[in-house]
Amino acid sequence: MSQSMKYSEPSGEMHERLLAEKSEDALEGSSSLMASPRRQRRYQLLTFLPWVLLTASILVGSYTFSQMQRKLKAHNDQLVFSPAGEALRYQRFVFPDAFSTKTEYMGEPGPQLDAKWEEIYNLPTRIPKWQAEKLEQPTIELPDDPGNYVILLDIFHSMHCLNEIRKTLHPEHYTPFYIRANMSQEDAQSHLDHCVEHVRLALWCNADISPISFRWKKDGHSVGMHGYHHTCRDSEAILEWARENRLRTPLP
Repeated sequence: MSQSMKYSEPSGEMHERLLAEKSEDALEGSSSLMASPRRQRRYQLLTFLPWVLLTASILVGSYTFSQMQRKLKAHNDQLVFSPAGEALRYQRFVFPDAFSTKTEYMGEPGPQLDAKWEEIYNLPTRIPKWQAEKLEQPTIELPDDPGNYVILLDIFHSMHCLNEIRKTLHPEHYTPFYIRANMSQEDAQSHLDHCVEHVRLALWCNADISPISFRWKKDGHSVGMHGYHHTCRDSEAILEWARENRLRTPLP
């Protein structure tokens, strides 16, 4: 004999509870659907933000690098490598009016004046091998200082030449150049001609484009004015570099 199963209808209280649970589930599902676009936007923002930061970093880095390059170029405009490039600085400078103001490199010749001139050119310097290998022309290794090599900055060559020209203006004081240099008169004249041309080329190479203004004189003639600014390399910084790296012993 089979026994049939009987199902009773839920009570009123149970029925209300079931309806409430279904309503809550429906509300949660609706809230989930409504919150989904907000989550998507947040996800998109979090995904996009690193790319924005990366782009900004690249732009800032590029600008910083370009500024550094500009500053480097301003202090090192050499197309040819020079170990002294690190010492390059620029400054505004007014040349003294040598007509009315005598500098320490002017005046009657004598031991004190000669010493001042020799201070600014008798400066062969030593450089390490890695710098010597970057020179356009090879130079010699120092016999008593292995691993170091000798150079002379061309500004000091020019100063030497100018000093020799200065001395020829005072034959009453200085022994003739060919005697001082222990060479024939012909070779001495050739050397001085070389010096004049070297100074000319040095001036032309470093062509100073500072503008000279003019004024009218009382007699109606025009005359160039003194006291204007030049853009100059800081010679004291170059001298300091050369003195710090000068040879420990004279070359043979």
